Amino acid sequence: MKFYLKAAKVGDARGCYQLAALYVRGRGVKQNIARGLGYLQKAIRRGEIRAHHAMGLIYQYGYGIPQNIAKAKEHFLKGMKLGGPFAQIALDKIAHKK
Repeated sequence: MKFYLKAAKVGDARGCYQLAALYVRGRGVKQNIARGLGYLQKAIRRGEIRAHHAMGLIYQYGYGIPQNIAKAKEHFLKGMKLGGPFAQIALDKIAHKK
C-alpha cells in the first residue's frame, strides 16, 4: 500500500491503478469506491490501459455508480485503441447481451 501511495504521488500510472483496485475492492484498506474511482481516473489520464478496462467494467455492471453501458463501451473502445487485450472480449459480451 505504501509503495503504491508513493508511486501515485509522483504520477505513476500503475501506482494509481493499483491503489484504485485496492480501494474499489476493499483489499488492505477500508473499501472506498469514490476514492478508488478517483485513482482510476488519474491512471486513465496517465495512460494506464488496464484502467480503461476496469472503468468499463465498473460502468458495465454499475459497481458503486449507476450502470451506464454507453460509458462502458467508450472505455472499452479507448482501451482497445491503446492495445488493451481484453477490451474486445468485453465489447463482445455487451453486444451478445442484447
